[in-house]
Amino acid sequence: MLIITFFQNCKIMPMLSLPELQRCFMSLFLSKNHHCSLAFAPGVWVLSASLLCWRNNNMPVAFSRMQQTTVLPVSKGLMIQCPASGLVLPLSESPEPAAAAGYLGEGVLLHLQGNQLVAPFAGLCSRQDQAGQQLRFHHANGLQLDIHFPPQCYHQHGRGFDWLVNEKAKVAAGQPVLCVDSALLSQWVQPLYCLITLKQHARFSTIWYRSCYHQAGQDPLFFIELAAQGQSQNA
Repeated sequence: MLIITFFQNCKIMPMLSLPELQRCFMSLFLSKNHHCSLAFAPGVWVLSASLLCWRNNNMPVAFSRMQQTTVLPVSKGLMIQCPASGLVLPLSESPEPAAAAGYLGEGVLLHLQGNQLVAPFAGLCSRQDQAGQQLRFHHANGLQLDIHFPPQCYHQHGRGFDWLVNEKAKVAAGQPVLCVDSALLSQWVQPLYCLITLKQHARFSTIWYRSCYHQAGQDPLFFIELAAQGQSQNA
């Protein structure tokens, strides 16, 4: 058994959703700085070492499908529009250790330079926690894209987020779903960023992206080559 303890001066976090617990815990577990201000419950967490080994042995190599390019391919596949304006960087440069190590899946880091977030494709938009720190878009073809705001935003209980749609809503591609108060959020996070990740899909072969400035709803963020040849689709 693997036992993880916390120092007495650790602060106890409020109740989080399961995705938030997993995300924050992996950040804590991978961090070399044990004098952190994060904990999940008083006392001790006990994990099965065999479960961790299974996780490490069965998950794909981090970012194995991600390919950076200067020009996106024009072959058959899925094109996904960028949901927010800003500078796109490799996810390995994320300030969150779990994301940088690939535990959140394939994706990118985006330094926000705008105040509006739009739907990257038509489908279902849902918030994964009460504060809206994690946002999910789901397409009818099984495509799933998650947007993760920094953990610091969670503790502000929704301040700085002006929602334009309900907690679960059908949205059209390019439809505005959220306005962000960049000036307010920048008081807690510098630089202000979000993580954009894709859920693993059996048909994903290569995920192409560009490391440059993107305009929300105007510039493509990902081009996904499909493992099986098929008709070109636009999400």
